[in-house]
Amino acid sequence: MSNDETGKTCSGESGSGVCGLAPPRRKLIVGGGIIAASVAALLIAMNSVSLDFYSSVSEFLKRAEIGKTGIVRVRGLVVAGSVNHDAETLDTEFALADGTASVLVIYHGVLPSSFEPGSDLVVQGSYDADNKRLVANQLMFKCPSKYEKRRGQY
Repeated sequence: MSNDETGKTCSGESGSGVCGLAPPRRKLIVGGGIIAASVAALLIAMNSVSLDFYSSVSEFLKRAEIGKTGIVRVRGLVVAGSVNHDAETLDTEFALADGTASVLVIYHGVLPSSFEPGSDLVVQGSYDADNKRLVANQLMFKCPSKYEKRRGQY
């Protein structure tokens, strides 16, 4: 034990710094704990938003009902007979479904050559709640099995 300038008795190792301050090793441990707690809080916050790359049509519509949208990615199948494409304006309307629910999608742009009814598609865009439709700015196709390596090849 030693005395500090105020006459108080300090316990601890000699050379551990000014009375009341932690030794360097303890500061490192406390700092590491604060960083770990911050990372854990960030992961919990991210998990409550969604860590999924995309939602099914049904999941998306449930979130849309309570106003939790923004930029979204929704996966589904292009419904046969629902495609309406204007080659002059490049506007396309189609329904995207997951077997339980469907949503109308509006897309402006050149359609990829693999776009066809029944295509497994992830649509990225925003939800127009007033018109109950998904305004897409990007179409991403799931790779069909014909592009996957066959077992035993390569």
